[in-house]
Amino acid sequence: MIEINFTPRAEDRSWLKTGWPAESYTGRLVDLDTLSKDDLTSWFFLVDVTWKVNSVDLSLKTPGLPIVEFILMLDLAEKQLDADGVSRVETTDTQDVLFFSTEDNTEDNTKDGTVWIRTSYTAQTAEVPRSEFDAFLVDAPNRAVDLIVSHHPELWNNAFLHSLRRTDSRSGDPR
Repeated sequence: MIEINFTPRAEDRSWLKTGWPAESYTGRLVDLDTLSKDDLTSWFFLVDVTWKVNSVDLSLKTPGLPIVEFILMLDLAEKQLDADGVSRVETTDTQDVLFFSTEDNTEDNTKDGTVWIRTSYTAQTAEVPRSEFDAFLVDAPNRAVDLIVSHHPELWNNAFLHSLRRTDSRSGDPR
């Protein structure tokens, strides 16, 4: 079972309805309707990520991580797993590393094997069926976008955020 929760950081003013326009990481002022992919990935909507896979706690030990960065890390991990059976992704600020590996059913070349998840900050390895991991890869981005939009409904039409939403784990979206 995979459990994930995104908790907005109290000190991150981007979650608030007031305080816009805000200063981006480049020092320029941005408003909600001008947020770019870079702004969303690098600077705004910081969260604490509480993440458990079965009984293994993989919660990120960062001082807040942009929620979009985490979702893009999962997207890259999925692509690397599909291509190579292994993946290594890293948070930008703290260089926390997530390692993924999989062993698919080679008899019929289906994606019904197991995914193993390790991190640079815990000694335990989590194990989950690939089908459950794939469902998580649909759920997590949708929940992340829903959380942002619940605080700022005007971002529902942000093209980049909208592109993060998933309907299935094999969407083929060229993010």
